[in-house]
Amino acid sequence: MNLTNSIACVGAAISMWCGPAQAGAPEAVQPEPGDIIVLVAITGSPDPTLLHVDPVTGTQTAIATGTPIDEGSIVAEVGGTVLFANRNSGLLRIHPSTGQSSVVAPVGLERLAIDSFGNAFGYAPIYQTPDEYDLIGYQVIRVDPADGSSQVVNPLMLVPSFTDFEAFALEPDGTALMATDDEGLGSPPELIRVSRLGELSSLAIVSELVWLNDAAVDAAGDILAAGRSSAPSVLEKGGLVVRVNPDTGTTTPINAGAPFQQSTDDNPSMQIAIEPDGTVLVADEQSGVLVRMDPQSGEAEPFVTLTEVNGVYDVSIVPAPPRSRALTLERGDIVALGHVGISRSLLVHIDPTTGEQTPLNAGNLLDGGESLIAVESDGRILTASWDGYLQRWDPALTESSSLTSLGEGHFVYDLAVERGGTILLSGSIAGEEHMGALLQEIDPASGVVTALNPGNRISDGDRMTVGADGRIFVGTSAGEIIRYDRDLAQQEPFATLMDAGEVNDLSLDVDGDLLALADDPSGEDRSLAIDIDYATGAQTPIDALDPASDAELAVVTVDGALIAGTGDGVLYRVDREAGTQVLFVILDNIFELEALAVVPEPSSTGQGIAALTSLVCLTRLRRSTHRPGAR
Repeated sequence: MNLTNSIACVGAAISMWCGPAQAGAPEAVQPEPGDIIVLVAITGSPDPTLLHVDPVTGTQTAIATGTPIDEGSIVAEVGGTVLFANRNSGLLRIHPSTGQSSVVAPVGLERLAIDSFGNAFGYAPIYQTPDEYDLIGYQVIRVDPADGSSQVVNPLMLVPSFTDFEAFALEPDGTALMATDDEGLGSPPELIRVSRLGELSSLAIVSELVWLNDAAVDAAGDILAAGRSSAPSVLEKGGLVVRVNPDTGTTTPINAGAPFQQSTDDNPSMQIAIEPDGTVLVADEQSGVLVRMDPQSGEAEPFVTLTEVNGVYDVSIVPAPPRSRALTLERGDIVALGHVGISRSLLVHIDPTTGEQTPLNAGNLLDGGESLIAVESDGRILTASWDGYLQRWDPALTESSSLTSLGEGHFVYDLAVERGGTILLSGSIAGEEHMGALLQEIDPASGVVTALNPGNRISDGDRMTVGADGRIFVGTSAGEIIRYDRDLAQQEPFATLMDAGEVNDLSLDVDGDLLALADDPSGEDRSLAIDIDYATGAQTPIDALDPASDAELAVVTVDGALIAGTGDGVLYRVDREAGTQVLFVILDNIFELEALAVVPEPSSTGQGIAALTSLVCLTRLRRSTHRPGAR
């Protein structure tokens, strides 16, 4: 552990004053990554104050907030802005560099945490009546600070209201952690998980604590819980930090041999945060002392005492900007596109064997309008927005470049790449949606766009793929497959799906046949997968796919396995020969999955169907209500 930045303090008592730094009058500051932000109560002041603490010198500066703030919770954002929330004020953003504050969202939250993509999470109590009588449970709420949009994570399953909750933290995959505080009933604290799918589960009973004040998650995913020790000796009833294994729930006290005795009474309360080097920063709520603790040995030493402070409400560390991950895509790799915010999208590489996930563009998120992807033979990823803007993302260089824009009023429904590299898409033009799908061809080098069927559009056409011989197949909302021959410039019916409704996805199988994913007419939120012979149009249902899984996307791996994805980012692996379906992966932090693609064989080899096309899948029209012409 690196404690060289700590301020030297005389004596072992961590309650003594550790330096001459003064908070002073509020002023504008520019926090940097690693800086400490603390929400405190100032002696003699009716309103809480934000303090900026230099992590090297311990110098304290009161931050001008532009408006009085109340008791609540804070998280620092990339760039040094600070999100503040309580039940009455809503979610505010404070700009320390200017001293101004603004409303992000009118959502009252009890505690705050932030994910690696800048989304704010918190929880809110739900009452039986408008006058806040009869608490019935808690909802975890996610807010995209980019536009203030919010989403309830667990609308169908409230966190029980049998107790109060103090601690709140966020795991790397977007799972929220809440800790019960049931000391009055004699029960030890319990850590409860709320997955991003809204499912509740118990992670651990933290019997080493009488109550749990705060929690944080380190870079490795371990959970650190801080609170009052449950040790029987009065002298041992100090502050304790406990490590919780995220896989097993096993609890291990970190500083059991030297519990914090910094409080002015026998009721220690602490707030914690993880510094960039892994050091645990512990803030004593009563005395305002900041202590640094080695996360492995539990060895601790005082850092600084916050002056003129008689209470600490919350502490946060300014995060560093996320970085994009350079990666060379290989044949058969899976790429997913999904929303991590209403206005921001993430590309994720998925190992087709293990399901291991690697975010590709965390440091350069795409605009939220991007909803289509295809992978070119050189491994670059094509992305298209619904309003006709196409660009490339180079995963090896972590760079994006513009390819073309279809122009105002043009909309894209689907996207594919054929063997020669030509880009194909289906779409429409504003005011002409009733005419059907317009097929267009894009030169991959120049970006020049050529309309293929301006006078012979495909009625109700939407999803598309391209075959080995260059013919284009388009699925319709009526459950039909239309074949378009570019050489003859004509279309013809190819197949009408039996016992199936709207075609939600259309792609090529490894043997060259078509694979369609369609609505199951027997019930809402049910899907059917159908194999269609490329030559004859004969149909074979894929019974191994459970219709209740509500798959909306499908791609085929190079070994022939079907990967079916749901709109909320759950991927299933379907073995058609064995007739089995298993959970493959739940995508981290993806709240709406938009597209999947498989990396094709490099075109220079000229081998195999996989070299002919990149398979592209979209969400169902029933979810794409933002798209003009959506049915």
